Amino acid sequence: GFMHACGHDGHMAMLLALSDYLAENYKKYKFNIVLIFQPAEESVGGAKPIIESGELDKLNITKIFGYHVWPEEEIGVITTKAGPLMARTSELTVTVNGKSSHVASADMGVDANEVLAHIICDAYKMRQEELPEGTLSLLRFGTVNGGVVRNIIADKAVAAGSLRTFDDGVFDFLLRRLKEICAENDKKFGSTTVIEATEGYPAVMNDPELYEDYKEIVKRSGAVFKEREMPHMTGEDFAFYQKKWPGVFAFLGVGLVPALHNNRFDFDEKALKYGIDNFVALLDYYNEK
Repeated sequence: GFMHACGHDGHMAMLLALSDYLAENYKKYKFNIVLIFQPAEESVGGAKPIIESGELDKLNITKIFGYHVWPEEEIGVITTKAGPLMARTSELTVTVNGKSSHVASADMGVDANEVLAHIICDAYKMRQEELPEGTLSLLRFGTVNGGVVRNIIADKAVAAGSLRTFDDGVFDFLLRRLKEICAENDKKFGSTTVIEATEGYPAVMNDPELYEDYKEIVKRSGAVFKEREMPHMTGEDFAFYQKKWPGVFAFLGVGLVPALHNNRFDFDEKALKYGIDNFVALLDYYNEK
């Protein structure tokens, strides 16, 4: 009764196929090749604890590459861009603590639902009006819950959402302003609001020099290279690796199928061959340099 539907089984299959290839061909390469089977990408994140374990430091890594299956592109297409590709992400929880009372005596209470409604509207307006035009960012709440019964003023209301940017300065600005908005509404209504923001993932930032190599590698592999015009607002903890080593992350087309995380997501496994061939072309390219 549960389905993650993000294609990580495909990622594992491609890396296992590459390991089969390397079992017979590793001697021809003049450098270490490290295959990372990463746990927990969609929860706490697996990249950071792998880095913190120190195991990768023993292997003299100089560059890192990866990709994610992508239902927005045709099979045989690999797409990416230099610089920012995926957003810095943080999960937000805003908890408003008010004071309960009967609705007939609403002035005796502090309506947590009302306070939270003002906070959300003020935050959305702030993001639209206070950032320079064209700044890529996201501040949205996906769930709002408050109250117990219809005729009692809610003493607690909780909103859960996400903050995403491509620039750490913009991230810090939005989080600071959200805290200020909460404080302003607390002062106005007499509530107490607590904000929790997870560390999240950094932004995926593709190395410009490796990106130029990668365009040629994709073409050599038999896939079609497509340069993305805009970064994507989703997050990816591959970004932690790029904080430590230069790297490139890309999207591997699996056809125009239902979106990732949709319960109808599926793809033709023929798409995976392009990923395997791309990895082999990448190794051959740097073996020749």
